[in-house]
Amino acid sequence: LFIAMSLDGYAADAEGGVDWLRQQRPRDLYLTSYDGLRLHARWVPADCPRGTVILFHGWRSSIVGDFSPSMPVYHDLGFNLLLVDQRAQNGSAGRYITFGVRERHDVHTWVQWCAERSGAAFPLLLGGVSMGATTVLMACGEPFAGNVRGVIADCGFTSPWDIIGKGG
Repeated sequence: LFIAMSLDGYAADAEGGVDWLRQQRPRDLYLTSYDGLRLHARWVPADCPRGTVILFHGWRSSIVGDFSPSMPVYHDLGFNLLLVDQRAQNGSAGRYITFGVRERHDVHTWVQWCAERSGAAFPLLLGGVSMGATTVLMACGEPFAGNVRGVIADCGFTSPWDIIGKGG
């Protein structure tokens, strides 16, 4: 009973986040990856932003599925949102999901877009759940510009081999 009540509360928060995102009328963005794929994200600007949070969803999931309760919170705190569809999922092109191996380069592509748009000193935070967490952590293996100030990694896995070996 306790678990069901907890999930019910989460479901209401998730539905509220979906409705909130719809009301924001996010702008679709498309960039080309380092290896020629068309990548998709949605842009939700904040009034007088103090930074941008770039969010990456998990394997076979979506931004709405993984972040709908937290999107309004980040935005209410004054952050722009860049909601990325990882390669080979949702609105981004690609045939294969590589569990962060190639996706980590896509993080750098989106960071570069943000830096060009907002300036090299404008604070950026990277966020990810599951494969998204691993993606942003793997991206940290190569240097970012100074505007990347932090990473929020929830439930990442240790390596692509570990997750593939468990059958997802």
